[in-house]
Amino acid sequence: MKIVFKEDFISAFRLMMSEAEKRGTRWTHPKMGIFQVIGWEGKQ
Repeated sequence: MKIVFKEDFISAFRLMMSEAEKRGTRWTHPKMGIFQVIGWEGKQ
């Protein structure tokens, strides 16, 4: 486990979400595969 700065995490998370594609209630990322994010809903 590692502690990271919130701003760095949000920046990386937004980049990952911009590369992902929503499919129903889940997301698909080219390198990560299928995952689910609760409460994201494209809020930036």
